[in-house]
Amino acid sequence: MKQMIRRTFPLFLSLILALSAGTAALASGDGNMDGGGGGMGSGTATDVWHNQDGVRITVITGDGSPASTPFDLSNFGISGDILHFGKISKLQYSGGAPLSLDPHPYSCSRPGTALPRIISGGNSGTRAAMEAIRRYFCSEYAAQLVADKAGIPFEELVSGTYKLAIEPVAYFTHGGLNYAMTATEAALYNQMSDGALRRTMPSLTHQNLPLALFLETPDLGYPAWTGTTSGKVSNAEILSALGIGIVSYRDVPEEMLQAPDYTYRVDTDVITSVTLTSSTEVNPDRPASVTFHINGGSYTVNDIVMPAGGSQVVWAKWHTPPEPTMLTIQVSVSGASTARTSFVARIVSLEENLPPDPLATDTNPHFSMPSLPSNPRRPPRPGASGAPGGTSTGNGRQTGSGKATCSGRTGSTMKTARRTVGRTMGAGWTGAAGQTMGNGWTTAGTTSPPPPTTPPCPAPWRSTRMISSPQRRATA
Repeated sequence: MKQMIRRTFPLFLSLILALSAGTAALASGDGNMDGGGGGMGSGTATDVWHNQDGVRITVITGDGSPASTPFDLSNFGISGDILHFGKISKLQYSGGAPLSLDPHPYSCSRPGTALPRIISGGNSGTRAAMEAIRRYFCSEYAAQLVADKAGIPFEELVSGTYKLAIEPVAYFTHGGLNYAMTATEAALYNQMSDGALRRTMPSLTHQNLPLALFLETPDLGYPAWTGTTSGKVSNAEILSALGIGIVSYRDVPEEMLQAPDYTYRVDTDVITSVTLTSSTEVNPDRPASVTFHINGGSYTVNDIVMPAGGSQVVWAKWHTPPEPTMLTIQVSVSGASTARTSFVARIVSLEENLPPDPLATDTNPHFSMPSLPSNPRRPPRPGASGAPGGTSTGNGRQTGSGKATCSGRTGSTMKTARRTVGRTMGAGWTGAAGQTMGNGWTTAGTTSPPPPTTPPCPAPWRSTRMISSPQRRATA
């Protein structure tokens, strides 16, 4: 995950992000998270949810007082003829604020980096991804976005003085009219309309919308939710505990909690793909389709077919932004299934990567001269002569044939010496009169020690032979 540069991020998250997929809760890091939800009904022409969602964010102080005007974020261009109740937070409703229609046009902002899905839909292609939601709201990008929208300096926002109250928002049609509501507003409206929402749209307004966000630990006067995570809930349960998540910053959040799924270069055409699967046949009569939601744009692939139990790779080609950033890629699937519907893409700059350039003047500041070993020296082993380090002493060696060698000018010349007493003498001998003979023998067999140096070799001899006369005769 290779490496990227991370900032210190002690972020304590009291944000409970619910998945309508009914998957097991994740409990890792500082995430205080759980999830739940269930399937969605098909709706009617006048009462239907179009799988459009968003969030309402309010910056609050530590004691629960609003520090900014709430604002809404959504990936969808929500505008026009839509009924809404203004930008009122759950904390304000809990404090006694009434529910009343706002006559002004509804407005919401589309973030540069798309929101992950907040409210789960009725099929696998519209499931909310808990890890993606947590990663998004725990990012530096989200903190900077909130600071800009709320008019609070970024450093002050993440200093620990403020918290973020996050509420899920659903955009749906009820009674033929379009509405934008938080979970709390839906519960209040249902009370005022004598249960009209619960009768017509229970899977949305009293299940997946309120269970999208809830607390695992108590905070700001709201208890941890310990009730059902896969069924319908009541108005009272929604008003008292559901439809809210709280983010508490303790320091500058890091850019990303987890490694990206994709890493792309800036200003480059790239491909993002998913693998579809289906247990039944997907044929031209009922084909599958995939829509990639990337950086504010949508890329749709239609007419996808595959055999029963088969798979199909579907991809979208798009162009990365010119500047480094982080993007959340959402995938909507119809008519088939895919393992994941949310991905994080890291867009990085293409920088020159120079190889090392060692120089003769380079130094190693950490070098130190090692100390010499302190092992004691062993005494030398005594030689053959008895003295330490000595060598064998003596004059000549005794052999059966009494051979002696000397080196000639053109090679080694062997001289074979024999005498009557059968002794091998050294390099020199003395005669009867005591004279020294260079390379001869005496009839008396008297020996003398060899001279201190090796005598010079005479001209090569072919053979020598001892005689009994006092004179030596050699034949060449």
